[in-house]
Amino acid sequence: ITMIVEGFVLCFYLFRLAHISVFTPLTRFWSDTKHVLIFCMIGLTLLDMIMYIGLLESGYYCVRWSRVLRPLFAINFPEMKQIRRSFRNLRKTFPDLINVLCLFFFCLSIFSLMGFKLFGGRGLQLVDGRPYFNTYWDSIFDLYVLVTTANNPDIMMPAYDASPYYVIFFVIFLVICFFIYMNIILAVIYNNYRKHLKNEVKKTVYSKRQQLSKAFDILAVNTPSKPPFQVLYSHPQDDDNSQTDRKSSVDITSILSGEGNEHLGVGGCLTAVKKSLVNKGLKWRLESFFLLGRLTQEVLP
Repeated sequence: ITMIVEGFVLCFYLFRLAHISVFTPLTRFWSDTKHVLIFCMIGLTLLDMIMYIGLLESGYYCVRWSRVLRPLFAINFPEMKQIRRSFRNLRKTFPDLINVLCLFFFCLSIFSLMGFKLFGGRGLQLVDGRPYFNTYWDSIFDLYVLVTTANNPDIMMPAYDASPYYVIFFVIFLVICFFIYMNIILAVIYNNYRKHLKNEVKKTVYSKRQQLSKAFDILAVNTPSKPPFQVLYSHPQDDDNSQTDRKSSVDITSILSGEGNEHLGVGGCLTAVKKSLVNKGLKWRLESFFLLGRLTQEVLP
């Protein structure tokens, strides 16, 4: 049943890649490393499934080695950008963590050597009957598991039964390796991950601004500078037969940019301009109405 479900998932991955290729030029699609990597992983998974079925039918035991590749599917599809970003930050954080890890494993190896010399060869046994600190590598493994507190206090009970003073060795080991080094490792991981994540966000914002600037340069049209949009009006003392030289003008842009006029349509802007002229004691002229209607089409965003 699990292989049937896995087959459906692989078919969906192939469908998703075909869907991406429809909306992407082929040269750009095949030049993307993520797409090539997904195809390779699908091929390796199918090969592993065929080998597993063939060996299982032949009576041989086989391990599904392609399962370790499954996390790579999650970080190579476009929908998983956040997971890919987290994985990239973890990869950048690891080099800063090497020094602390080397110091931790050096301390672990020293305590393992001390434990092997103290408890090895005394005929002590664990709860499951295995020899207690029988070899150096067994000592490293037991103390490494003890750092995770998974076998605490089972690992120290045989030594405690032999002598209560042997507990001092395990207490010192836990204080140094668990309470000190584990917290140092956690602090290093947190600080470096936060630093790389902050740099990643800065690069993303900078890239968006650069792309927006390039898009603006593409859409921008160089036009000669234009004078401010103006509308004609006449003074109250003028009669209706006033001549053109008695007319004056007012900047429409300054009126339309007032508070509350940002979301007005053309008709609303005409009303706002007329109201502004009336409040200033000016007389609205009919011939300016059509001029204003044309200009507000260009002034409004």
